[in-house]
Amino acid sequence: MKKILIIEDEIPVLENLAELISESGEFSVLTASDGINGVELALENLPDLILCDIMMPEMDGYDVLKTLKASEATSTIPFIFLTAKSEKDDMRYGMELGADDFITKPFTYKEVFKAIDSRLAKTEQLVSKSEQQLNELRINLATTLPHELRTPLNGILASSYLLIEHFNKMDINEVIQVHKSIYTSAKRLNRLITNYLTFADLELLFKDKQKLQTLKSYSIVESPEPIIKDIAMNIADNYKRSNDINIELSNNSINITQEHLYKICEELFDNAFKFSEENKSVHVYSIIQNGYFILKIKDEGIGLTPEQISKIGAYVQFDRKLHEQQGSGLGLIIVKRILQVYDGYLEIESVLDKFTIMKVYMRLS
Repeated sequence: MKKILIIEDEIPVLENLAELISESGEFSVLTASDGINGVELALENLPDLILCDIMMPEMDGYDVLKTLKASEATSTIPFIFLTAKSEKDDMRYGMELGADDFITKPFTYKEVFKAIDSRLAKTEQLVSKSEQQLNELRINLATTLPHELRTPLNGILASSYLLIEHFNKMDINEVIQVHKSIYTSAKRLNRLITNYLTFADLELLFKDKQKLQTLKSYSIVESPEPIIKDIAMNIADNYKRSNDINIELSNNSINITQEHLYKICEELFDNAFKFSEENKSVHVYSIIQNGYFILKIKDEGIGLTPEQISKIGAYVQFDRKLHEQQGSGLGLIIVKRILQVYDGYLEIESVLDKFTIMKVYMRLS
């Protein structure tokens, strides 16, 4: 049976609401007549939903919500404000703090149950979706990671064995080629491990709200244009396609660390060249719009279907056998998670076998 916590300083309202919900037979009810006791009950019992008055002595509803949102254990519990009509103008503030809904006093029983059922149903949908994504993650990790680690490792082992067993029979050019093969495989393995560690670091960062807020508040790149340009040109050179790239950037300061900007550009530029052919253009340009520096990267490559775009996630790579591309598919999810740190986001526009445009939204500082 799901638990509902009611926090309300008007005792008649508290008792009537508790009786109403209990008599439905669908929920068990916890009650608190002040905000401090309400927070204690929430932390001890972890209810499935909280109904909370706004205007209360000592600790009002806003402070209750702030306190519970700051705790990892209670931060995702659905939270509904109980508010008098005169307080409606303050509800915007409540929503900004993370409230899920509000019920205006005096309310009907029907309104109460409708709000409760709606929030609980939404929570169940989110849980179900999260479980599905977690299951997909497990499957993709189990099928992709062993192959991704073994492929470059096998390359290193095979080339090393060749040198050990046949070094005396090889000329200098053959030795150089084998060394290059070892170096290429080692670089691939290093990037793969780095990406997995980066992904893990980002997930840990999102659990540390104080560190996350500090990073978001104090990170600025004053001149992104030369950084973006250098990364783009270096990757174009690596693919021997310097003539294929066109760059036109503005130079506005943005809210991000230089390290994270570098990682975003590295992943997206590498994809743009990896999934397009030689002599096909890669366009890099930026615009300023609604407080965002929008970096756009367009390639004339294999493209993505709408279904593929919607399923972009960790450890997923599309059409591996068809395109024979190397990589765990972790790059795009890293880009998305980095942008989320700074309240930015990634949009993808693509037509299969024609083009892909990556639109990177970064807040102006």
